[in-house]
Amino acid sequence: MCTFGMMMVLRSHGVEEPMPEMQPAEALATCEQALRSLIASVLAKKLGKDWISQVFPEERAVKIRAIRSERSSR
Repeated sequence: MCTFGMMMVLRSHGVEEPMPEMQPAEALATCEQALRSLIASVLAKKLGKDWISQVFPEERAVKIRAIRSERSSR
């Protein structure tokens, strides 16, 4: 396990908690998902709920919607 010699702290609403230890692959997957969620949230706020249609060509937007639908049904 890689600790880099420092303690990471999660700050939320003025409360500090130690970050959970994760393996690199799990940490990367968690970070990727958080970034996807942040990007989707910002684009939805800026462009509206159907932001995918404004950002991607229709063929790609259809594929993205199918993937999102499949993931949400799991």
